[in-house]
Amino acid sequence: TVGFSNADVFLGTGGSASAPGALGLSLTGVEGGLAIFRPTAAGNLNSYYALSATAANASIVGVPELTASFDGLTISINSSTDGTRVVDFSALAGGGFTVTNGGTPTFIDFEGRVFAAQAANATLGLSDFVQVRGAR
Repeated sequence: TVGFSNADVFLGTGGSASAPGALGLSLTGVEGGLAIFRPTAAGNLNSYYALSATAANASIVGVPELTASFDGLTISINSSTDGTRVVDFSALAGGGFTVTNGGTPTFIDFEGRVFAAQAANATLGLSDFVQVRGAR
């Protein structure tokens, strides 16, 4: 398991989000947990993983004509390399699995396959021509 609290994360190339030439997704104020499981049966090479995380802010960096920023982002993933099965965390003792981190522990209670993200506020822009704003 990996827990994170008030972390800044950059998913991309070119170094950090503030480096010249950086291209990717920058997330700030990230809280959450990642759990990865492998079966103990010989020959079973599947992996099962779950991510439950929030980010205060997220934005696309390095694409001058495109702006995209999100506030209050929530990310939920429960999947596997198996393709058909996932962990039913709700069936565990206590109704889920806790990942500890530096802040409030993350409780994962997904029942089935999940791949979702939502934002409280989103702003998208294309050059000076189009700007879209929305709130949940």
